[in-house]
Amino acid sequence: MESEINEGSEFSIPSDRMCIELEEAMLAGLHLALWELELLWSSPSNQAHLRTIVFSSGQAMGLIDMDEGSLKTLAGKICSMGDNDSFVVVHPYYLAANDTLNSWKNEYESIGKSQPFEQIHRGLYLLETTERVDEYYMKTFMMKTFMLYGMRSTINKLHWVIDRKEMNKTYNRFDVKVKIEIGLNSHHDDNQTTITLKRVNFEIGKSGELLALNQVPPVVFSETMRDINRFLGI
Repeated sequence: MESEINEGSEFSIPSDRMCIELEEAMLAGLHLALWELELLWSSPSNQAHLRTIVFSSGQAMGLIDMDEGSLKTLAGKICSMGDNDSFVVVHPYYLAANDTLNSWKNEYESIGKSQPFEQIHRGLYLLETTERVDEYYMKTFMMKTFMLYGMRSTINKLHWVIDRKEMNKTYNRFDVKVKIEIGLNSHHDDNQTTITLKRVNFEIGKSGELLALNQVPPVVFSETMRDINRFLGI
């Protein structure tokens, strides 16, 4: 996690910051050590959030209880947690198989439990449902124009970067960069500057080689489409 955590040290992190970092850890696929979770758990307000988040230890997937030192699966199986175990916040794409995601949703709704950020209720987007230009480009935006000032905060929050004729975002975990072709229509009044969003494509991060859409990691594709839908909602 981004916050500095030193094993054996005094540590405190506000709940809202912890939730932001856990969501980012989910997207990056970061592994958290047991002692890191114990430190987060030491705050009662953090506990309330941590009890609702689905973690995977590699061997099992479920909800953690640091007081009991266990992870409980959806089926009710109790798995002990060891000092050498590491834990990942599960992206819902990996819950979607075999209707597991719907099972989690139904379980949460039946007991009135809510999560601090979108995990099991996160929108998922699949390549099969997206309109393409060819095997490399999507035409999701195809010449849609927005006021730039209204988009800046969302662009920054979602970690996109405007670079001349493109807007890009890098998924380091997968070594993939997403690019949206853009046209910046400058105005002497900055509040009147518009941005035209065009085609979308993916590249291999290190080489810059175009990546065919059917080779894009599903999590990268889904998160990119989620961002795009956030832009469309502005």
